[in-house]
This record gives sequence, C-alpha cells and structure tokens, in this order.
Amino acid sequence: MKAILTVTLVLFGVRFGQTDFIKNCLTEGESIKDIIAAMNEIRASHAEDYQIANMHELKYDMSLEKEARKMKSCNDLKHGVNYRVAFYGEGKSDAVWKEFVKNSALTDSYSEADHPLLTFMIKCDLTTECDERNFIVLFGPRGTLSLSDFQRGPPGSKCTHGKTEEGLCIAPPKTELETTAPPTSKIETTAPPKFKIETTAPSRSDSEAIGSSSENNGEGKYDMALEKEARKMKSCDDIKHGVNYRVAFYGKRESRAIWQEFVKSVNKSFYYFEEEKHPFQTSVIQCILTSECELDARCSGNSFDTKVHSVTLYGWRGTLSLSDFQPGLAGSKCTHGKTERGLCIENNAPSGNTDFIKHCLTEEEYKTWSDPTIEGNMITSLNNERAHIATIYQIANMHELKYDMALEKEARKMKSCDDYKHGANYRVDDYRILESLPIWDAFVKNVSENATNIWMYNENMHPLQTSFIKCDLTNDCDKATAFTLYGWHGTLSVSDFQHGPPGSKCTHGKTKQGLCIAPPRSEMETTGPSPKSKIETTVPPRSDSETTAPSSENNGGSEGANSILKYDMSLEKEARKMKSCDDIKHGVNYRVAFYGEKESRAIWQELMKSKKYPSEYFQEEEHPLQTSVIQCALTATCHLNASRSGNSFNTEMATITLYGWR
Repeated sequence: MKAILTVTLVLFGVRFGQTDFIKNCLTEGESIKDIIAAMNEIRASHAEDYQIANMHELKYDMSLEKEARKMKSCNDLKHGVNYRVAFYGEGKSDAVWKEFVKNSALTDSYSEADHPLLTFMIKCDLTTECDERNFIVLFGPRGTLSLSDFQRGPPGSKCTHGKTEEGLCIAPPKTELETTAPPTSKIETTAPPKFKIETTAPSRSDSEAIGSSSENNGEGKYDMALEKEARKMKSCDDIKHGVNYRVAFYGKRESRAIWQEFVKSVNKSFYYFEEEKHPFQTSVIQCILTSECELDARCSGNSFDTKVHSVTLYGWRGTLSLSDFQPGLAGSKCTHGKTERGLCIENNAPSGNTDFIKHCLTEEEYKTWSDPTIEGNMITSLNNERAHIATIYQIANMHELKYDMALEKEARKMKSCDDYKHGANYRVDDYRILESLPIWDAFVKNVSENATNIWMYNENMHPLQTSFIKCDLTNDCDKATAFTLYGWHGTLSVSDFQHGPPGSKCTHGKTKQGLCIAPPRSEMETTGPSPKSKIETTVPPRSDSETTAPSSENNGGSEGANSILKYDMSLEKEARKMKSCDDIKHGVNYRVAFYGEKESRAIWQELMKSKKYPSEYFQEEEHPLQTSVIQCALTATCHLNASRSGNSFNTEMATITLYGWR
C-alpha cells in the first residue's frame, strides 16, 4: 500500500501560491480526481481484506491548505490537531496497524491512507527537500490514530451517514467533524472558583460601579455548553467572535466606540468596555490554551498587542450594537423577571432557579457541602468506595466518577416530581431501587458460589457511570429535598458488570485505585442515523462469560461456550416498525430485553437444575441461538406494566435492546 501511495502522490502537479517553505498546493483537476478515485479503490480493497467496517471515502479539500501554510520548515512536518502528515511517525502508526491486523494472513504495512476516519486530503510542493521528499500530503480531519479507530465488520456496515457503492462510508458534514475535539485538544476547560470570572473590570451586577447600568442586563452563569464553541478553535487565528459568542479582549476598539456612545446618551462617563458588560450575554466559560497566542492589534481590532494563555467566551450573542443597551433602572425591562440584584433572568436558562430545580451545586460548593472530616472530600470518598466494591466483587470495569456540571442540562429538564426518574443518558439516585436490586443480586451470584451480597445496591455502584451532579429542589419529592444524577448511562443490566481484577477491562486506562478512566464524551453519547429518526441506535456493551450465568453448551455453535453476538444494523428495520410503547414485545425473528421475563426465567431455571452453580435470573443475551444485537434510544419513556409485559415488576424504559434472529 505504501509503495502505491508514494507513486500516486508523486503524480500530483498543479501550482498554487508560494511561501518560503510551501511552494504551492495543488488545485483539484481531472488528474487529481483520477488519483483520488484510485486511492478510494485501494481503501475499499483494504476494507474488504481486513474487514474494516468504517473506512471512509477520501475527497480532495483545499481547506487543508491553511494548515499546510502554517509550516515554515521541515521541523513543522508533523501531525497536527486536525490533520495527519503522510510518512510522519510511521513507526508508531505501524505498531497500531500491526495490532489491528495481527490475526490476518496479509502483511501490508501502514500508510496514512489506511486511516479509516480520514475523509479529505491535500498535496503541496515544498521549496526544499525534507527527508528526500519535495512534497507533503496532509489528511484530515483527525490528528490521532488509535486501535479504537478501526471498527471490525463488513465494509460499510458501521457508517453513520450512509455508504458509497464501493462500501466506503460517506463523510459527515464538516460542521459535525469540527465540533468534537480530539483527545489531545488544544483547549482545556477550567471552572474558576465558584464559577466567577475575575477581571480588572467592575462586576456586571454592580450598577453603581459601572455608572451607567442598562435596564436589560442579563445574569451571567458559568456554562459548560460553551465548551463546544471553544473546541472549534484549532489555532490562534480562530480566537475571534463567533456567530453565537464573543471573545474577551477581541475587537475592543469597535466595542469601546459603541459603549462610549451609550454612556454619552445617559450622561455618564465610563471609558472602558469589557465583554462582561454586554447586557444580552447570559453564559460564560474560560478555557486554558496549550500554547500562548499573541493577538496582533491590527488583526484583533485592539489598541495594543495582546498575549493570552486562556480565552473567555461569553454567550449566546455574537454581535454588539448600540440598540443592545436599554437605559433605565436596573432590571426594569426584563422580559422573564429579575434577580435580587436587578439582573434579567434568561428565558429557559440552563442554570439558575426554575420552578422545580432550585440550584445545582458547583464542584466547589459540593466539596464544601460534603463532610469536611472525610479525607479528600466526598468525591474522593465515592471513588474509594467504588474501588473497594470493585475489589470485593472483582468488577473489572468500574469507572472513576467525576463531578460534571454538564449534567445540569438534564436536571433542568425536570419540571415536577413526575419527572424524577431515570432518563435516556442518566440515572437518578434512589429511584425504583427495588428494580435494580435483582440485577445486582444476579451479578453477585454469578461471581462465585461463595459470594455474599453484603452491599445493598445504589446508583453510585453502577460501573459504567462516569459523571454525577447534585441539585437542590424547590419542593419535596417523596420527602427528598435534593437528588443526585449519574451519567451517562440510563439503563442497568447484568452485562454492565464485567468480572475480573479491578481495572483489567478498561478501554482508556485506569487510575492508581484500579478505576477505569472515562472515555471521551463523544464515545459515550450516541446519535441516531437520521436527525428525524424516532429511534436512535446505540451499541450496548458486550456481555462477558464471567459476568453472566453459566451458559448453555451450544452457545455459539462450535465456536466455544459463549454465543458470538455481533452488532447488527439490519435489526434497526425491525425496531423502526415499533410505533408506540405497545409494540415493545418479542417479534417473529427477534426478542426484546426485559420483556416476558417470568416465562423466560422459568425455562432458564429448568436448565439451571442440572448446573453446579445455578443462577436464578435470565438475560436475553444468554439465549444460545441469538447472533445479532442492536440497542435503540426511544423518543419517550415507556412504562411496561408487569401484567402486560409478563414481568415480575413494572418497568420504565428509555431504550430498548433487540436480539435476533430468534
């Protein structure tokens, strides 16, 4: 493959622009199209040879020229945040590739054209040679390579936006590619203590300090949702106002002129403008950069050059005009009420007081609220307890918990005690605990014949949860004045618990305590195949022979004790035939998890009579003849009545899992 790629790339040849290092970047012509077609043919062939299910189609994209022209010497020929350079770091990349193909009879070496998630490229000629080459080839939009980038399966079987006739995945829109930062992102988010951004400017809540308060000044809240906008920034050149946010210290001259015009109209004299004075901004976030950025005065619209190590974004307005400021008494022109300090309350604000949610604690507030006598605060204590439970019951995939303000968005969707329940991507502490207990008991019994259940299950023992938040309520719900949400899993099953030494089945490394480090949020949150889809497909964790009850001898045919389940998108067709909660039941060629539990358990218990270590509970994934599985998120929670669904208890479901083809 490498030899073919080298010969192919040398054929490029159109000239475009020149710098001291980059001589020109090719434009797309007929010859380029032929070469791209040839490279896609090779990618399709390799996808077939190595059964790569998510190999994407390559296209030529001149937008990469911007990244190429940042290179000033041979020393800059290295992978970037959102691109990879052909022939760079081949040793490390080849090691990843060799691990993926180790069971294959083929022996191709790795080239960047084998990276399944790369979707576009560009080729540029150099003014000098680097490692005996006078050209470079950049591939985007990924800057990293890992084993998890390769998904096994028939070519095109795991595409999120459809596939070509050759079985290559069609690339998602570039807007989707740019919203998720890679693991080594250039921006790290930090929450200032108590979520207050400290600047040299006066506080926006103090109308006397600024001397000319606007009537419509909005209350500002620290908002992690702005992180998505921040992570679209890939270089210092991107530090500027956006469509729905403004950046502190950018364009100060223009902003100051507008501000001075306003203070003149109210007979005040306050010279300097800071972005936090924008009356319509309601959210703020501060992010640390991985390198220093020098903002040139001419480019940034400032009166002087500025060096920054962090950026502060204010949302959700990207513009500033004189009409944004309404003179008058503080809070006298608020459309949705005001705070005690005269700041306007945002409509449907993701933070602040609502009718049901009084307040969600920040991490600093939670540490202060929790027992100060506990060494390392309550967060440390929770993780110590999880590590202890993982050791006692040999849970191999118990994850580390972190306090996460992003869960506040889910909490604030609750409007009454009726909403106090598990959601699609979170679980509420102490909600319907009697339904969770049998699942925990089943796992404990499957661990060992001598295992004893000395711990009663609660939600902080769910091994796949990685985040939590605590919120106070305005009213009592079942005598509770506060609740805790755990994310980002809304379901619980025996297969969630993987048996083995603590930390032995972590996908992204582990802590010193043996707790798994959480994967990036993009891997935990799932999206459906279509924006208008009623059902969103997600991949459930595979069950493990050590975490389930003793399996039937014919599980998986001749291939061993366990059935080999494959994630199968063709089951989606059956799932989408369901139009309401009444349709959640076994079908002609599939079975639904948690449906008909009493009948299934009776059959299972009959089988278990002949086993040395019998297990009382049955899970659908233990059906020996099932070969396929799919998980789908519902657009509404379904309440399955015990008498209708054939279960021992009522069940609420935000997702469904189908097993086929029996």
